[in-house]
Amino acid sequence: MQEEYNNQNITLEDRKKLSISGVKSVENFDDSSITLITNLGTLNIRGNDIKIEMLNLDMGGITATGDFYLCEYISEVSQKKGFFSGFLR
Repeated sequence: MQEEYNNQNITLEDRKKLSISGVKSVENFDDSSITLITNLGTLNIRGNDIKIEMLNLDMGGITATGDFYLCEYISEVSQKKGFFSGFLR
């Protein structure tokens, strides 16, 4: 049974090991990116040679290794708009 989590922690060690709590699901994953649905929104992670070491959705946690260079939350507004929507007002 999956519980609702009210907080989230992101720990990045030496840009090589990433641990995140408050994870609800993995939307997308490959060796250069992970897209997570978290209790605080959609989180995009980018890097090189990414490998998921541990995933436990019952506890809401993920640990990954790789060479990370980006972690960003995506708002629902930016997901619904296209790339050119900012130019065409």
